Amino acid sequence: MTCDPASKKFWVYNVPICGGFCAPTVNPDGSCCRHVSNEYTVPLSGLYMKIAPLLETNRCCRFLGGSGFTFGDLHRKRLMACAGVTKFISMILTMLALIGGLTVSPDTLQSLYWVHGKGDFQVQDLSLEVEAYLGMTLRYDVIHCNLPNCGAQLSIMGFEAIGENRFGRAIRWSDGPSCMPSLDNSQLRLSCQQCRDSLLPKNTLITSLVTYLPSLTTNCQRSTRFGDVNCQSTLGVVGNCLGLITGLTTLLAFRAICYSDMASQFPDMSWHLGFGFRAMIFATLLKAVDMLCHALVPAPTRGDPLPDMSLEEYMKSCSPEEQLSNEAEMIGRSRYSPS
Repeated sequence: MTCDPASKKFWVYNVPICGGFCAPTVNPDGSCCRHVSNEYTVPLSGLYMKIAPLLETNRCCRFLGGSGFTFGDLHRKRLMACAGVTKFISMILTMLALIGGLTVSPDTLQSLYWVHGKGDFQVQDLSLEVEAYLGMTLRYDVIHCNLPNCGAQLSIMGFEAIGENRFGRAIRWSDGPSCMPSLDNSQLRLSCQQCRDSLLPKNTLITSLVTYLPSLTTNCQRSTRFGDVNCQSTLGVVGNCLGLITGLTTLLAFRAICYSDMASQFPDMSWHLGFGFRAMIFATLLKAVDMLCHALVPAPTRGDPLPDMSLEEYMKSCSPEEQLSNEAEMIGRSRYSPS
């Protein structure tokens, strides 16, 4: 590492993810993509050639990384731009879903809830209209009651007045009495407990958001042939595939227990999925689009790196097939350019 900007070892150029954006790359691509797809933006660029047998040149990565179509190779930038926009939309939706899922604010939960139920219940000697807003951290109960003695009796159960004839109670799922101990309905309490046990862990939700950043950099890295490498191509397909499968499995399990089971066991109540859940499921499904874009684009074919070969030299060692593909792209552009 050095503090000389003229040196390739300038410390700024080695900052993960964004350091290579301003580095003096030798990427021959003439577009602005060269700033986000070069020898500096490759993950672990300083160690990459030392660990290439694990990440780049083994049979698995070469097979998966090199899989794709000529169409994808010729339209690499468009496909990676599509994947990047899709991933960004997914990130925003996931962020909104997490706000609703992890909030401890009743007002926020009522706007971004994951599940909502509404129905009539008998609580002690009161007939009440009850609403329940479900998130991953909080459950917020709202009771509508216009009887004169409602306030006094509901305050004993932890409710507070939130408006005219409306009372609210916020309970964290981690609290012991989170599953409606005051309701004289053992089946409802059991269903609540099953739903509580199926909630997505906070760490899983946060991790799902954090992983969008490296996914976005993968889309950028693959936007030029020079910058594309087998490990990034493999990660784009396999990572999205695993994320799609595990995400759908977890979300559908939550939906089955906290929505479908509730609706079938309590038909007198109306249940529906909220924006939080819908945003999360849609963000997960968008991984399929990202995966498809990566699957269409093959990584360039390169030979085995020579001893002491630098990453820069390795990335410039594209085979003649890629050079011909580059010429084909230029010819295709010239056909549609004004004479």
